[in-house]
Amino acid sequence: MAYPQSTWFMSDVWMGEPWEVSSWNSLSGASDEGPEGPLCTPDATKYPCPPECGDCGRCGWASCHDDIGFLEKLFETVARNFNADKNRFYISGFSIGSMMANFFGCAKSDWLAGVALVSGRLERGFQCEPSEPIALFQVNGGRDTAVPADGSASRRGYNYASTTAVAAAWNRGTGCETDPQPWSSALTEKHGLHCTASCPEGNDACIG
Repeated sequence: MAYPQSTWFMSDVWMGEPWEVSSWNSLSGASDEGPEGPLCTPDATKYPCPPECGDCGRCGWASCHDDIGFLEKLFETVARNFNADKNRFYISGFSIGSMMANFFGCAKSDWLAGVALVSGRLERGFQCEPSEPIALFQVNGGRDTAVPADGSASRRGYNYASTTAVAAAWNRGTGCETDPQPWSSALTEKHGLHCTASCPEGNDACIG
């Protein structure tokens, strides 16, 4: 397992004291507007962006670096130095790391067997489709207000795609034509988890 570190910098802009900020270059870049409207509300908390990236706009805060290229080199290094099977690579992340995993999964789906998104997805309107049929697993807390599962504005005023919208885009890219359906097991019932699955029968590349 490899743990890549994104661009990071120290900032006192937001917290009023030194604060370590991690920043990946996700799909929306430094945009204020997306295909489905503004990426943040008028009163959104302004996040600091990497100082070397200049003006990130009102809603932008992502890195300006070639993080797709960085992750490509990481995958190539792992495959070369550790005799890893390039057909069995998986990528996952948390929060903004999850946004980057979402982006990489669409851009380089031919490198991957699956993607797992934990408490993070691309901004609203930027949900993307993989070019190859690979599995997608999303995990999100129902009471999460940092990246709400239903696509509503976050508690700091940012608009992220809903889990449903991400699953729908992924389904299109993997050729899955059915809508997500309720799914349960002994484990989900024991812990009170609410789950849906796309194409659960016969095509495990379309799990949403």
